[in-house]
Amino acid sequence: MDDIKTKKQIEAIYPLTEMQRSLLFHHLSNQNDKGLLHVQLKLHGKLNIPLFKDAWQKTSDRHTTLRTSIHWKKIQNPIQLVNPKATFEWDLLDWTNKEGEAQELLLEQVKARQRGEGVTLEKSPLAKITLIKTATDQYIFLWLCHHILLDGWSTGIVIEDALKIYKGLITQTQAALNTVPSYKSYLNWFIKKDTDREKAFWTDALMGLKNTTLFGDNGTTKDATSRHFEKRLPQQFSQELKNTAKSYQVSINTLFQAAYALLLHKFFSNNDLVFGTTVSGRSIDFPNIHLMTGMFMNVLPVRSKITATANTSDFVKQLQKQFLASRNYETVTADQIVQWMDMTSGSVLYDSLFIFENYPWNDMEVEGLTVSDFKSGLTSTYPITFVIKETDTFEIDLMFEAGIITDRLAHWILDGFEKLLHVLCMPNAFSISDAMETMDSPPAFNNVNQKNESVDWEVMDISHIPARTTEELELTKIWESVLGIHPIGIEDNFFELGGKSVQALRMFTLVERQMGLKKPPTLLIEHPTIAELAKMLSSGEKTEAFKYVVPIRSKGSKPPLFCIHAGGGHVFFYKPLSDKLSEDQPVYGVQSSGISNLEDIMQDIEEMAEKYIQEMRIVQPTGTLNVLVYCFSTAVGVEMASYLEKKGEHINLIVMDTYAHRDNFKRSFMQLRIYGFLSRLLTNPFNAVQTIFSTRIQRNSEKINVGTTKGKQEVKVEKIRSVLENAHNRYQWKKIKGDIWLILLPRSNKMYNPFVIKTWEDLVMGTINIVELSNITHFDAFKDTNSEVTAKGVEKCMIG
Repeated sequence: MDDIKTKKQIEAIYPLTEMQRSLLFHHLSNQNDKGLLHVQLKLHGKLNIPLFKDAWQKTSDRHTTLRTSIHWKKIQNPIQLVNPKATFEWDLLDWTNKEGEAQELLLEQVKARQRGEGVTLEKSPLAKITLIKTATDQYIFLWLCHHILLDGWSTGIVIEDALKIYKGLITQTQAALNTVPSYKSYLNWFIKKDTDREKAFWTDALMGLKNTTLFGDNGTTKDATSRHFEKRLPQQFSQELKNTAKSYQVSINTLFQAAYALLLHKFFSNNDLVFGTTVSGRSIDFPNIHLMTGMFMNVLPVRSKITATANTSDFVKQLQKQFLASRNYETVTADQIVQWMDMTSGSVLYDSLFIFENYPWNDMEVEGLTVSDFKSGLTSTYPITFVIKETDTFEIDLMFEAGIITDRLAHWILDGFEKLLHVLCMPNAFSISDAMETMDSPPAFNNVNQKNESVDWEVMDISHIPARTTEELELTKIWESVLGIHPIGIEDNFFELGGKSVQALRMFTLVERQMGLKKPPTLLIEHPTIAELAKMLSSGEKTEAFKYVVPIRSKGSKPPLFCIHAGGGHVFFYKPLSDKLSEDQPVYGVQSSGISNLEDIMQDIEEMAEKYIQEMRIVQPTGTLNVLVYCFSTAVGVEMASYLEKKGEHINLIVMDTYAHRDNFKRSFMQLRIYGFLSRLLTNPFNAVQTIFSTRIQRNSEKINVGTTKGKQEVKVEKIRSVLENAHNRYQWKKIKGDIWLILLPRSNKMYNPFVIKTWEDLVMGTINIVELSNITHFDAFKDTNSEVTAKGVEKCMIG
């Protein structure tokens, strides 16, 4: 019982923010974890190491982020879990017998080794602390942590609190620390914030913006080699820049942003562009946000529009005005802005990042110990990151991925940036065109988004065929917008390019809006290339021969498999299954009524079954129908069996891991859930409690992500789902005289699958044939990674 009580002590479970989900994606998909941070300090003076370690442990008790772990396996949405305790891992090194240069080399080796080892996100704390003695009463403090939980501002807060607590331990007094607000209270504030004002601001600020990606990368990098070039500005010039910012009445950050914007305008010959910049996320009206630690940092767009004849002074001041206005709306996510702008899901707002490091840090004296040279660490998942660091001078760090830009171009960027800074410091404002004329012409850059460079079609892969007609051209534009890929040839396959069902829906919304053609998205399955789709759209032939039956794979001599839609009404999710079935197996999806026209949606299961069978019999006029049902479509399958039995025809009903609904269902299912929970609690109480919190987080995710605006297609899917659910609940389940196949998947609750079988035994008068699959779950049975296992199970059930 004591062990159960300990495991149940979970303080809280929270969802991940968009920034955290992005960092988790990079952590899982790249060998080089771009979220690792090395925070560094120099300590000089007498250090009581045991009390120093104790101070950090007490700081962990104060800040929940230091006791938080990240979890994503076997749950639908990733979460962050706050643990009651977390113990730091310390490594004490003595380098007093090493010289200064040798120590610097060893320090870089330690950092490289730690980056290679990384941290385990599922174990708290996500940190390793190394204390290195470099001389008598001199130390280097190195703290490896992860950006998924801490931004640069937060690392400074943690260190300051740890030093205050350390002082209290040394002097045997209570550290004067204010109460840190809970993250739960922050989430409650976040839910209630005015998203209408945010939407109005950002849609107005970015209205008419085009070509948001400049360097041709979508912001999600692979395992490319990261490089960086540095430049240090002279101290006298650094002071001159500060004076110039004061004379313009702008921040020094804005002055540097202006130079970076002009650099991009020069390079891309573009008068209207956007780049990202980091904000602390703390310029909000939430009380004591400055005391909280976490991942509050955000990246927001900076739009830069220029008129060649305008002067640089006005340009700088306009950027400052824009920056100050945006501070009131800095908790909005990039994904929200994309949707508000009606950009499509493959689009990104920016592919270069500008960072001005201005974390609130001052060197400290703590009972004879001097703490100085705070370095917060820096990480970025963007292909191009431009960093300004303020020390006694200004340091510029250009971080980029090899293959995105060349070394020659990197040098041009740094040199051109410094030249533009000198221009901005001139006593008389230049025109923008004159300012950029001070720079040398940029070296060649092979990117289709660059206005002054053309694509050499002759040397491109011969498999790439560009648009040849106006229809193909319009479709190419739409595809490139939706998928965020450039260029796309007319013979490229939508699904092989990574296209998903949501993108297909959005693509046909654009086809209707931009081409005036209202067609069902299911056309894409039979016509997955621009060439085929354009021919279909321009031929004038009838494309809606079927309202419900969708050919996923029409070729093959075997009797077809008909896959009935689930709760959302669509059938796109069956395509991975069709790819893994034998090549001679035709597969048809049966989509819900209302997909083409919401007014046509059927309200009753009986009507659905009859209408679906009528079209299925056009494809297969005679013989036993192989029908696969899943989730809500089980009721449709049962009604199909009843309908065909009355006509003297037969159905081979294949049920994918779904129970049958009976009159006593609610009571039995509640008993099952109670039994399952108690079983999990006794065998693994930690997972039992985690599951409860995960479910609650999932149910409230829409409330937390309050800024999301749904498109027409998403709203339509929700309405269809609601109608289907109501029809399913009203349906009076009928007996099945024949046999069925029941595919079962693994469940943690050992009573679940027997319960499923029992519901069908009450319904089926014939034989229930059981097929059990392993290593997949109910919600991912049709995903690409599991479709091969599912396909083998389905093939065992097929007739003919």
